[in-house]
Amino acid sequence: MARSNRRTNLKRSDYLDREDYLRDLLRSGGPDLGDLDSLGCGSGFYSQVLISTWGSSLEEFDKAVAAALTLEQVSRPHIFVKKWRR
Repeated sequence: MARSNRRTNLKRSDYLDREDYLRDLLRSGGPDLGDLDSLGCGSGFYSQVLISTWGSSLEEFDKAVAAALTLEQVSRPHIFVKKWRR
């Protein structure tokens, strides 16, 4: 069985309130990579949960993933966690 990218059918334009959209986005399993830049900065509960978990942008998410991989590689040097580059 081929694995496909998970996409929600949620559209920001279908919601009047941003917090309702973010609530449903969180309950559907979280944002996709394409949704990360639309999180922005918000002051509501669901906005703060999403930003603290996934970051406020794709760039911030990439930095967090790279930092986690670096820590994992340091703690387990005998296993290649990060892709080896020449």
